[in-house]
Amino acid sequence: MAPKRQKRAQGEEPAAPPAPPLSLRCIGFCGVDDSVEPLLLRAISLAHPSVEWGILFRPDLAGTPRYASDAWLNSLASLNGAAPQAHAGHAPPGGGGAPCATRGAAPKQNTPSPAPKRNAPAPAPEGASSAPARPLRLAGHLCSSRVDEILAGDSAFVVAAAERLGIDRFQINATATNGVDVSVFADDAGADRCASSIRSICASCPSIEFILQCNTHTAPLWRRIVGARGGDCTDGGGS
Repeated sequence: MAPKRQKRAQGEEPAAPPAPPLSLRCIGFCGVDDSVEPLLLRAISLAHPSVEWGILFRPDLAGTPRYASDAWLNSLASLNGAAPQAHAGHAPPGGGGAPCATRGAAPKQNTPSPAPKRNAPAPAPEGASSAPARPLRLAGHLCSSRVDEILAGDSAFVVAAAERLGIDRFQINATATNGVDVSVFADDAGADRCASSIRSICASCPSIEFILQCNTHTAPLWRRIVGARGGDCTDGGGS
């Protein structure tokens, strides 16, 4: 005999529909440094393409724990399908907001990404280059002077790092803890200028994904960039 259906109590709110399943695009491990053999990272990436290695860029701490040295980054670049060149931590001559090459991840959208098949690379985003995928999935976490450059509208470093190392996306850690000069967006005029710089760089680099930390310290920036259009912030802290 089928069980009787329970009647909803009078005034009780109907049950919320189940949330859609989450799809993880990648799993990030941040702070790879000279203590790790780049060949080991490559081997793990070949076996598990959903793994993303996060590189912390902070010139004043390069070569210390969690902050890779120039020499280590050269080795990583050579293993990731790029010939060794001058360290990506040094901007090429000319500076400024040079346009990005058409490779890497598409700009972040507020829609879930399809889950990649096991042991197979994620499908190339719309508008990405048809060049062969690099073996390592890399993300750059910008700190200190690297964020100061972004806030001033200078995209030279991210362009160089994306080209040489094969970095698909960059996280902008615009906090004093990360060594950033936060006084430049302390008032409304400064925050307007810095937010405008971030928007301009995102527009000039459509093939690179940018992430902005969303917390009370960075509120003057993210509220101007995503708050007005109801965007979602996805990273609330860390490096």
